[in-house]
Amino acid sequence: MSDLAISIVSTNEKEMLAKCLLFIYEHVKDINFDIYVTDNVNNVSDHIKNKYPKVKLIINKERKGFSENHNAVIRESSGKYVLIMNPDVFITEGFVESLIATLERDPRTGCVMGKLLFGEAGSGKKIFDSAGGMIFRDRRTADRGQGSEDSGQYDRAEEVFYGSGSAMLCRREMLEDIKLFGEYFDESFYLYKEELDLCWRARLRGWRVMYNPEAVAYHLRGWGKATKREKVPAFIRRHSYKNRYLMILKDDHAINILKDLPFILWHEIKALAYMIFREPHLFLAWPRIFRLLPFTLRKRREIMKRAVVGPEEIRKWFI
Repeated sequence: MSDLAISIVSTNEKEMLAKCLLFIYEHVKDINFDIYVTDNVNNVSDHIKNKYPKVKLIINKERKGFSENHNAVIRESSGKYVLIMNPDVFITEGFVESLIATLERDPRTGCVMGKLLFGEAGSGKKIFDSAGGMIFRDRRTADRGQGSEDSGQYDRAEEVFYGSGSAMLCRREMLEDIKLFGEYFDESFYLYKEELDLCWRARLRGWRVMYNPEAVAYHLRGWGKATKREKVPAFIRRHSYKNRYLMILKDDHAINILKDLPFILWHEIKALAYMIFREPHLFLAWPRIFRLLPFTLRKRREIMKRAVVGPEEIRKWFI
């Protein structure tokens, strides 16, 4: 049985995936691990079979979302830890070992992420992709430091509200503890904010989420804060918009919503104006939200029934 399962979902990223795997095999030492690659559009399987025969391949007949793909690997795999990775993430030496050490130091740490930088190693200035996730009082979320130069401002290991799903190590015990109706990541989300939802639910169960700057990786993100919004496909923007409301409906305490209602409403007013004049296609997300509402509220009841952390503890994270 392996100590670590690494789950990577590839949607037509043949060259990047091959490089991602190369860096894993080069830099992960003295750890017994299995790599699971989910071929989401059946485009990289032959290439991976020939070059990396030890990789465990899962081939989808039809495209599936982030949550569904990673959930399948978590169910199938064994081992104490699960590393959720994107195929465009390239780890450096000691990355995995540093993350595992963080979890082993504290049995109540459920997730940990490292320092994620844009681009590739040696590509020039070190620009942040993520130093952990933060959440605002209006319930917007953002990656700390994204787009700024790394000048040591995030060189301290510390707790963060959530980790980046681009490269996040999870304790299997935590995943089993927060599993909801057979799902680890919420499959209603499809894309975007899945890791935020998972970390929020973990916090409600008393787990911690950590950032370890000693674990460094590079991320060739296709879009982000430093990228024009127009480059993000419209269907992904709709999922991100939809998932904001699913997340609030499921995970947020009513008292915290009431306390921050002016901030939330002001954001909604600005978002509504923006949608009317710039992105009316986002309104197409609402039928999906309403269809998911009964099951989302059922999930909320279960989450709040099992919560061991109250609203005041969560509220301290809202900036």
